[in-house]
Parts: sequence; C-alpha cells; structure tokens
Amino acid sequence: SPDRVAVILVDRDGYGDTQVIIAQNGVTVPVEGLPFANSLGMAVTLDRATTEYDMTNGWYLGNFIRWARQLYPVTTTIFSFVGHGAPLTPQLQRLTEGLPDAAPTTTPAPSSTPTSQESISPLPPRWGAHSDFTDYHSASLISLPSLAQALRIGSDNGTNPLTVVDLLHCFSATIEELYEVHPYALIILAAPNYTYAQPTMLGEML
Repeated sequence: SPDRVAVILVDRDGYGDTQVIIAQNGVTVPVEGLPFANSLGMAVTLDRATTEYDMTNGWYLGNFIRWARQLYPVTTTIFSFVGHGAPLTPQLQRLTEGLPDAAPTTTPAPSSTPTSQESISPLPPRWGAHSDFTDYHSASLISLPSLAQALRIGSDNGTNPLTVVDLLHCFSATIEELYEVHPYALIILAAPNYTYAQPTMLGEML
C-alpha cells in the first residue's frame, strides 16, 4: 500500500548488526546508522557511528520510536514489538530506583551473560530461537519497566499516544505488562499464552 510505511528495527545475534529498514509500496530501503539522541528534549537524528542497540534498553527503543514518528508524522501509528517473552521478566537493582531519561553512557558490547535480567523461562518445546534474527542467545529479555520507558519516550510521556501497541511475544497479556504500557497507547493487542507459531499469524492477529 503506497499510503502505508513500515519502519523496521532488526537486531540479529551478532555485534554491530542492528539495522533499520524502511518498507513502502513494495520497496525496502536500508538506513545507514541508527537513531540516537543524547537527551529527551533533543530531536532524534541518525548516528552513523552507532551500529548496535541493546534491545533490552528502553532508551534505545524509545528514541527509535521518536525518530520514526518524526520522519513520518502520520495520524495512525502501530508499534509491533516482535520477540520472545516470559510471563514476567524482572529487572534487578532498578525496581525502586526508576529508569532515568538519559542516554546510555556506553555503547552496548557483546556479552554472553545477562546484565540486569535473571534467567528466563524456556521457549515452547520444538520452537527454537532463529540464530539469524534474535539476540535470544544472550538470555536477556527486555523488562517491563524498560518497555514502558521506551513507549513513554516514543509517545512524549503519553501526550501523543501510539494508536496501537501490538505486543507479539508470548505471555504479553499479563496484568503487569498491560499496566505498564497502557498510558502510552489507545489500543493494546497481547497474548495470554504461547503465541504465533507461524509467520502469517502475526498479520492475521493484527
């Protein structure tokens, strides 16, 4: 559809392979660099030196959303968050401190151990993580406070809410997750159990 555009953030399982792709009218165009801002009040610009996002960090995801909405200031915005999920992913040492609206002080580096998350629930039997299109190998999932931080940044503290937040991961319809994200979207789609074993189911559900 020429009147629709998809701004896609993809992170594979290596280091330096985070990429933004813009798809419209049957054409896909890779973007050089990644959206980045040093503070919340700044306009988000592309930083060509940044080649990797920490996908569990709400600051990176929030600024990606802000940048995409700056680029395409449309009336209807759907944010689909596709990935693995657990019923509840804790974030250690930050539950009472809150999440600051400040840029990360360091560029994410390769790691084989989680930084702020504990070990996660296993994937459903017979369904493994795709080695080319996931950072699941690090055993690190985004926490609910970090996801809420991303949506808060991307919606200007809820004053410009997303039309739809489409949570495409298993166990996304927990009261904890819905409570965290509800101020930043008019509509939320979520799944209470394991979900979306076939790629076509993503579009059918939406």
